[in-house]
Amino acid sequence: ITLATWERKLGDAWYGLGQLPASAEHLESALEHLGRARPRNVAWLLVCLLWQVLVQAARRFFPARFHARGDSALFEAARAYQRLGEIAYFQSDTNFLAYATVASANFAETAPPSFELVRALSTMSVTAAVVPLHWLARYYSRTATDTARALGDPGALAYALTLKALNLYGLGQVQTAREALVEAADIAKRRGDLRRYEETQSLLAHVQLLEGQFERALATFAGVHALAKKQDDAQPQIWGLVGQFVSALTLGKHAG
Repeated sequence: ITLATWERKLGDAWYGLGQLPASAEHLESALEHLGRARPRNVAWLLVCLLWQVLVQAARRFFPARFHARGDSALFEAARAYQRLGEIAYFQSDTNFLAYATVASANFAETAPPSFELVRALSTMSVTAAVVPLHWLARYYSRTATDTARALGDPGALAYALTLKALNLYGLGQVQTAREALVEAADIAKRRGDLRRYEETQSLLAHVQLLEGQFERALATFAGVHALAKKQDDAQPQIWGLVGQFVSALTLGKHAG
């Protein structure tokens, strides 16, 4: 498990630098060390996904039958699959996103409540929204934020609020999305979590666009780009540049 832990940490480090292919390579290596390698064949992936969905459903309907075992290998696998799920989201790999999300939730639930469980539940909410099963997305989002607040973990709460806002934005509920993002951004800023802060600001700018606040959105996207440039983080720089272009274009149309 030691090798798997180091590989997973390297994957996290590359992810933080915006290097998604390098991150995925180390995360997949970690899973291989744990004996939980990602399914490569599409057919096998779908079979594995079905099994994980059945396990998750059983956990929801019969929670008393499942007890936290504290299996460190499964907990490490949960961490790796959570990060791979995020990468799959950015790469629009829907099938693997679904598998990674449900698998990470099942693995994380083998241990007592943790940041990893909050992340897994939050990601489950996004996956449910994509399906779309909005009632299920609301359930997982609420469970994630409640778990984070009960843990008293600011980082976990910021993560849960960010993904909650993403779901709300997708439903056009901009006011509640903005409230969640403001709280998440405040937590991230106080903790010095610049990556999470960039994510919240980028999503906030999209909310501002939806509200018709084009000048404010342009300024917010510019701030995201400037901060990401200082950190030499390519992905948020792209968010900022594309967002500025869309904001300026929209602003020009309305001005005309």
